[in-house]
Amino acid sequence: MEEFMKINVAITGTLSEPRSKVAKRINETTNGCFVESVTLSTHYLVCEKHDSKKARKAAQYGTAVISEAELKSIFELNTFPAIALPDYLIHRPNNFPEIMWNDIYGDARVGMLTYRDADGNYSIRTVALTASGISGQHEWFAGYDGDRFKTFRHDRVISFERRV
Repeated sequence: MEEFMKINVAITGTLSEPRSKVAKRINETTNGCFVESVTLSTHYLVCEKHDSKKARKAAQYGTAVISEAELKSIFELNTFPAIALPDYLIHRPNNFPEIMWNDIYGDARVGMLTYRDADGNYSIRTVALTASGISGQHEWFAGYDGDRFKTFRHDRVISFERRV
């Protein structure tokens, strides 16, 4: 049996059918997976009005936005078209001009990061790393911690366990 990549689909706003029914239909397609919110791993957002918080977040991430009519066409095919997740760093290249980005990852490297901040406090976070670079005497990683773009000093990273 052929294996399909799951396509994460979120909804914002009011549609012609109840959200629970649309979510169920998304999950019943061969490769669709309904998700409640727009995150770094959301492939599509279904919406009619583009002024919601989810729509703004989708625009920020570069997530594909489709209408309810387009969603109905996908339901007729019973499969979502394969689509790559957005290249997150492309939206942030100039936020840290002092860092020379020498390695921009084609796919975000998602995993568990154990990090020690400047005060010596440790935290464990799920992050999507998108690049590495150098500034002065420090090496840096860049990526998303939730929906916030951040940089992490390489010498303060205790461990990074990549997740598939």
